[in-house]
Amino acid sequence: MKSNNASIPDAAIAAIKSGHTVEAIKLIREQTGLGLKEAKDLVDSYLAGGPDKVVSTGNGELPLQAVNLLEAGKLIEAIKVTRVSLGLGLRDAKERVEQYLDAHPATKARFKSITDTERNKVLAVLVVIFAVFAAIYATLKWLQVPS
Repeated sequence: MKSNNASIPDAAIAAIKSGHTVEAIKLIREQTGLGLKEAKDLVDSYLAGGPDKVVSTGNGELPLQAVNLLEAGKLIEAIKVTRVSLGLGLRDAKERVEQYLDAHPATKARFKSITDTERNKVLAVLVVIFAVFAAIYATLKWLQVPS
């Protein structure tokens, strides 16, 4: 069986673009000799935008697309891209992303800052919603006529 680094044949790309992923997997298997899982992973990687470049984590590679997602504070999406692009399991992809963050303190700090900001926005919205409901409840209590 050949490696997962095989290029996708033009006919398979055309099948993917027309929405025929099963056909694309069949074409890849026929033309490259890849197994079913490897061919599917290759199609999934293509659909996910595939990594144009990878960066070293010290213990492996991380797709540049995953690094960009981390910079935007999107941990789950970075793990998904890493899984699909590198053909890893969930645990391995999560560990790879975490290793990257540990090895790059500046990126980790930006990621933490973005996630903290997002968390604060969510909390602010929840406080406003609570205040609105409390005001409605108080108004309804005030308007109630004793029987």
